[in-house]
Amino acid sequence: MNSDSFQKLFGQRIRELRKLNGLTQLELSKETHLTLNTISQIECGKVSPKLDTLFRLALSLDVNLEDLLYFPNYIPRDKNIRKDIEQISRRLMMTDKEFVQIVLQIINHLFKIRNKK
Repeated sequence: MNSDSFQKLFGQRIRELRKLNGLTQLELSKETHLTLNTISQIECGKVSPKLDTLFRLALSLDVNLEDLLYFPNYIPRDKNIRKDIEQISRRLMMTDKEFVQIVLQIINHLFKIRNKK
């Protein structure tokens, strides 16, 4: 991944998280104390934000810094499904490895059952 593709993916991620939180670009700009133009440029992949900007974005979007840099290969289009997935992910981040493994086994089992139908 080069710098340009990273900026584009990061911009898409910010847009996705902003929409999941039901915020407009203007509302996010006010919460982060960034200009509307800066938010737009970040979302378009034209600007790489500084560390303090990343921190403000994470706070305003109610995610951890590492969640800002999480670029899933598949992002469901349904807003409610995306919110549920984000909530599950955040909750799992606060647990231990053993619990995450148990949850993963359960999910894999559910997919097996679903695929048999």
